[in-house]
Amino acid sequence: MKSLKPARKLDYKLQLLSEIAPSIGVDAFEAFKNDLYMIKAAGPGHPTDRILLRDGGWIEVDRSGKTGKTVRTWGPAGRAQVLAAALASKLGVEVEHLAKAASFGADSGALKVVKLSEDTIKDLASWWIARGYSATAAPDGAWVNVGRSRIHDTGSRLTVHGALTDEAIAATITKAKDAWSGGLSLHGSWTQHEQDRLWIAAQRAGVEIANCSPSKSIQESWRREQGRVIEQTRTISAARSAIADAADIRDAAGGDLEALNRLPKPLQAFVISHLDDEQRKHLSGQTVADITGALPRFRGLGADELAEYERQGRQFVAPKPHRRDHDRENENAYSR
Repeated sequence: MKSLKPARKLDYKLQLLSEIAPSIGVDAFEAFKNDLYMIKAAGPGHPTDRILLRDGGWIEVDRSGKTGKTVRTWGPAGRAQVLAAALASKLGVEVEHLAKAASFGADSGALKVVKLSEDTIKDLASWWIARGYSATAAPDGAWVNVGRSRIHDTGSRLTVHGALTDEAIAATITKAKDAWSGGLSLHGSWTQHEQDRLWIAAQRAGVEIANCSPSKSIQESWRREQGRVIEQTRTISAARSAIADAADIRDAAGGDLEALNRLPKPLQAFVISHLDDEQRKHLSGQTVADITGALPRFRGLGADELAEYERQGRQFVAPKPHRRDHDRENENAYSR
């Protein structure tokens, strides 16, 4: 039997590349056939096409049109720039190159060049994916999408390509906290503004940062921020204490001796000495919210009662309750 066969088998990667820019045609990509290492077509979780060349250069093509078509590159300069220019020309856009902007290491040993195993690379990508990031495994490590920037992770070192955005800083802090035992070291040249942003982000996360010289102004800003946190904590603690006192006053007014003993002396005196039986009965039916607002006045009235005891040369002692079977409705629960 005779059959017809194509003159040549269409290379799978060239086919994927031609689908990214159909108007160019397969033949125009023949010159890049040996440069292509991996093509990851757009799909769920990553709305862009990503192309990795054998020299380590990356190309990303966003054809969605949501924010306008975009062609961007990162990684080593080389063939990626040539191919990106061809794609951008057909899409009618300029190529955006994400230049290397920053480098972080887990420690001084992070500067060593090591060959990563395939399993290690897959583990790195999985580590980021498990934390909600879009990451791609490549021969030289994992590449992570963080907003408009990209992070190159080799395990003990991160390199940011593109702007040092808040998202990139947050991702770096996450790596340091979860994978580098809560510490990181800066490498290369850093502006004062970049050091300040990283330093205060590290302080807020409890991460130690080495080779970083924060400005006096950012350190003072951190001290003020800490002061506000301490004051807010005190305020919350005081509010909780007030609510607890209000609940105890209500219960003590109903004859609960344990609640009475938890109250400070002025509030004990208010319940026992200032109020009469009818007033205590009425107070025991009030809400904690209502009592909380009246606490300052109750304390003042209780303090007056204590002062009167002292003026008369007597000592205030909370009386024993006269109650049966924890009967909270028992009138005359306290003796005068």
